[in-house]
Amino acid sequence: MVRNFVLLIFLVTSISVYAQTPPEDCYDEGLAALDAGDYEAALDAFTCAIEGGYDPVTWAYHGRAYTYVEMGRYEEGIVDYTTIIELDPTYSDAYNNRGLAYTYLDDYKRALEDFDKTLELEGPSSEVFNNLGWAYYNLEDYQSAIVYYTRAIKLSPDDAQMYLNRADTYIALEEFVLAISDYTKALKLDPDDILTYNDRGWAYLNLHDYERALADYDFSLELDPAYAPTYLERGNVYYDMGNYTQAAADYLQATRLDPTYADAYWGLGNAYDEQGLTDKALQSYCTYLDQANDSPEPFIVERVAELGGCP
Repeated sequence: MVRNFVLLIFLVTSISVYAQTPPEDCYDEGLAALDAGDYEAALDAFTCAIEGGYDPVTWAYHGRAYTYVEMGRYEEGIVDYTTIIELDPTYSDAYNNRGLAYTYLDDYKRALEDFDKTLELEGPSSEVFNNLGWAYYNLEDYQSAIVYYTRAIKLSPDDAQMYLNRADTYIALEEFVLAISDYTKALKLDPDDILTYNDRGWAYLNLHDYERALADYDFSLELDPAYAPTYLERGNVYYDMGNYTQAAADYLQATRLDPTYADAYWGLGNAYDEQGLTDKALQSYCTYLDQANDSPEPFIVERVAELGGCP
């Protein structure tokens, strides 16, 4: 259920005035390369600016740190952000961005310290509140996550992602009614987001409100009829309703759209099994085991053994 949450990174975008000194040119080239997605060139350029004494050097370190993070070199980014903080302890963006780098390393406690420091320096910020919510969510402190997502929403009430983040936290708390409310608010702001329809459908399923769940999945398929996960999730609704024939049809369509979709074969096997179609069930379960690699569900392994094993 949990989607990738949007973590907002502040980047100094102020372009220095044109100057004749090489460090100025290096810095400008670094910004241009970063904007073009040429990270290796950006690293070289920002390093040139740093070594040449670009003023303010914290900007050059910021550019290089941001580039490191974009490349997935989080530890090196943290080193540069730490250097910025040592040079200028009031540089709030460095704390925020270092906190984000810590989240990418799953070091959420250090991230919290940096996000709190960011708030101390710059005051209330929906982006930083959102980041705090994300860190608390990953620490499974869902109540604290709700508190900070709510603060973020108060400052940015027209940002759909903020509602989605809080909705996903309500899902973790099994507060499905509250989650549905937030998914609905997000859809008013972004009415074409199929993932939100799917997530709200899943919440309705957990409330056994099959009619509304199916309506959400049906509309999601109108928006994108080739998205395999929607067929899987709608199949789950039909399966929960006891309509195994329709569930099997949806699971089968999911496998046609994505032949490597392990969960769809799992569902298909279950739907066939419930109908007494054990040969088809075994075939689907065996395909599931092939696709699930090293982490298959133990009870599927047991069921396959009961059905005589895979060929």
